Amino acid sequence: MIENKDIEGFNPEQACGSTAVCALTAFAKIKKYSLIRIGMINSGDVTGDNSRVVGYGSWLLNEGEKNNFIKQFFSDYVINVCKKSISAGFNREKIAINEIPEVFYQPGACFVTLEKHGNLRGCIGSIIAHRALIDDLVKNAQNSAFSDPRFSPLTEDEFNDLEIDVSLLSAPEKMEFEDEADLLSQIRPYIDGIIIKDRGYQAVYLPSVWEQLPEKEMFLNSLKIKAGLPPKHFSSTFEAYRFTTEYIKSS
Repeated sequence: MIENKDIEGFNPEQACGSTAVCALTAFAKIKKYSLIRIGMINSGDVTGDNSRVVGYGSWLLNEGEKNNFIKQFFSDYVINVCKKSISAGFNREKIAINEIPEVFYQPGACFVTLEKHGNLRGCIGSIIAHRALIDDLVKNAQNSAFSDPRFSPLTEDEFNDLEIDVSLLSAPEKMEFEDEADLLSQIRPYIDGIIIKDRGYQAVYLPSVWEQLPEKEMFLNSLKIKAGLPPKHFSSTFEAYRFTTEYIKSS
């Protein structure tokens, strides 16, 4: 609740100093700041008795979104996790990552894009944060390397020529619009990633796709085709969501 800045159901029985916790969380929501996890533990981790515990957590208030914080302070770490994940995948080894920063245990969604000599070699990701960011990075790096159906599995000979890019996704925001013209007027080129859904069809484009499709209508029509819909398709059940990304590129 603290990390999602969702305090509607917060009550004094859930935390000592709940009034202060709620005030800070509400402030962070208004200012679009983030609460970054520093640590989380409970007394059972020390005593071994989990039948009745006291929990302890600490967070820092960051002026900006969580993904920007990760990019600013942990870009090298993110790329190294992806490299280790792919390297371990060649031999089906279990990846060992030591000293994982607490912020990576917070739920996160990412796309991992692999390029070789400037050409796409794999891209797999998550639209919704459904697991710890560290797990999402590991799984998406390995899936991009070995399970992208558009490519054959990566070989060890290709590893040194690989460029790894990671996009950290914000939570999708549902867009409200009256018609397609209204939707197009709201889309922000080079800023928004877009998800579309209709009648069981779905597709997503990251903001990086604007480099190849700079016009709004071209961008949206191409996304419809990717979803399996005609480029001129529109209906009363058509849904669109937007998100932003923080982009981390291997050096």
